[in-house]
Amino acid sequence: MKARDLIETVYYRSLHPLGNIRQGENIFDSDWDVCIILDACRVDLLEEVADEYSFLSESTRKVSVDSKTDAWVRKTFSQANSHSLGNVSYITANPFSQQIPDESILQSIDHVWKYGWDDELGTVPPRVVTDRTISTFRDENPESLLIHYLQPHVPFIPWDQNTPLGRGKFGLNGSGVDDTWQRLRDSKISVADAWHGYRENLRHVLDEINVLLNNIDANRVIITSDHGNGIGEWGIYGHPIHMPFNCVRVVPWATTEANDHGKHRPKDHQTQSKVDITEKLAALGYIE
Repeated sequence: MKARDLIETVYYRSLHPLGNIRQGENIFDSDWDVCIILDACRVDLLEEVADEYSFLSESTRKVSVDSKTDAWVRKTFSQANSHSLGNVSYITANPFSQQIPDESILQSIDHVWKYGWDDELGTVPPRVVTDRTISTFRDENPESLLIHYLQPHVPFIPWDQNTPLGRGKFGLNGSGVDDTWQRLRDSKISVADAWHGYRENLRHVLDEINVLLNNIDANRVIITSDHGNGIGEWGIYGHPIHMPFNCVRVVPWATTEANDHGKHRPKDHQTQSKVDITEKLAALGYIE
């Protein structure tokens, strides 16, 4: 391990107690019919494009329970009322769904990443999640839907600078993970370039959410995030676990509604596939 990486690791670990002390709000403590998770979405990023999407007109902020998805999953589900979880169908593109302490407490769970992963992109395209959600709504009509998209988390699908970083096993090289945030930390790309890719990836998923909201029915829809991303604040790049800082803990909280106009016919994406959880997490930059 390089000296800089060692110092960074020690620094992050020294912040863990502060991150765990800071309390966040569990999504299950709020009232909603549908809750949409935008993975790793900063508040200011969403606010920058909010005027482009009418369903983001009523937006505020809340504090997340943690700054990394695996911890967010464990805390969110273990601290929720088990009775309320029995009415929830969870549709998720994030491989950390395996961290749920007990899946049996949910009405159903759809691990979309197990069959919807695109090896060339190194992620689950948002259309797969949209289609699976619409199908679940129309076929099963669950009381509550929790939907977890992977975007705007890296890799940034519409961004041409993803190509030289390597798709498929995105970001893996001889020295470990080299995702967008590490490249920003190492001054290989500029803040402006990273932010551009980040913003375009958010637009990419928000376009899908627009499709979703016009093809399901729900009186109260929440659009939020599991955590944010550091772009250098307090020496934070990306979203290390148990961080106390606003850049990774404060998340958007937009309220809207959905109406099924029946115009989109979802595809059936479910196929048998060999799942390598380590490779999927590495593609997202979580494993070296």
